[in-house]
Amino acid sequence: MAKLSKKISLHQRIGSLIKRLNNGEQLSTEDVEQQYETSKRNAERDFTERLPKYLGETLLKDKSTIKIYKNIKSAK
Repeated sequence: MAKLSKKISLHQRIGSLIKRLNNGEQLSTEDVEQQYETSKRNAERDFTERLPKYLGETLLKDKSTIKIYKNIKSAK
């Protein structure tokens, strides 16, 4: 996915991420950081705090998301 032409709100970004995950895309914090022009910390929060809040346990059952989540947690 190419860079967005303008900044979007947090809710729009989370909605977009949910849609992309539902479509089977594999995402990384680097993808989020670059494509949505946000900080590394915000991209990490999207995976560790915001998406789980919206998707609950469903998100944490996805193997690729679990890998990202564990990598972020272990890096701290």
